[in-house]
Amino acid sequence: MYVACRLITNVPVTLLENLGPRDTLNRSLALTQDNAGRSFLIYTLYYFLAVAASGLLVYPFTYAAGLYATDPAMVLLWLSLGQVGAYFVTILIHPILAISGTLFYYDLRVRKEAFDLQLLMNQVGAAAGRTAGLGTTLT
Repeated sequence: MYVACRLITNVPVTLLENLGPRDTLNRSLALTQDNAGRSFLIYTLYYFLAVAASGLLVYPFTYAAGLYATDPAMVLLWLSLGQVGAYFVTILIHPILAISGTLFYYDLRVRKEAFDLQLLMNQVGAAAGRTAGLGTTLT
């Protein structure tokens, strides 16, 4: 669990800094040094949200399948509905972990490296303005 807490920023580091696999691991470990507790709280929140969503969208159907154990058609129906519920839990809850990991990455960059988000937003806005002008032609 400690290693997972230290490597929570792997995906943002890989996507935003264009590093190789070894460099990504080292960069993530360096960023999360002395901050494993904060990432543990992110994982804890994710876990409780996943359990609560599963309790609402999966477990009732699984319980109903157990009640109809003698009727195979009803068991199949309730288990299928449970799978649909699990699909919705995945769609709703997993992005929370990715978003919070990315926000945690930016927070660590701001705190440890004085990363200026306003400068980055200005660069992205200027690049978007340049690319938007490329596709238009006046006739």
